[in-house]
Amino acid sequence: FLVAAGKDNNLDLVAAAATPYLKGFGLIACGAMMARAAEKAKSNTSEFGKEKIRTAEFYRTNILPLAL
Repeated sequence: FLVAAGKDNNLDLVAAAATPYLKGFGLIACGAMMARAAEKAKSNTSEFGKEKIRTAEFYRTNILPLAL
């Protein structure tokens, strides 16, 4: 579908079809980076480390489901 639209130089259709995939990828990539940072913050007992874990949990429960 996308390849055929690209061959026909229908770039608006290609961009319209690719946008949801790019948005989903961005949400998932950010979630992966936040999960990695939260995992490292578990060894940090400061308020910053605790807030990093809380932020990652918020992202996981409220933002990441938007990627579906």
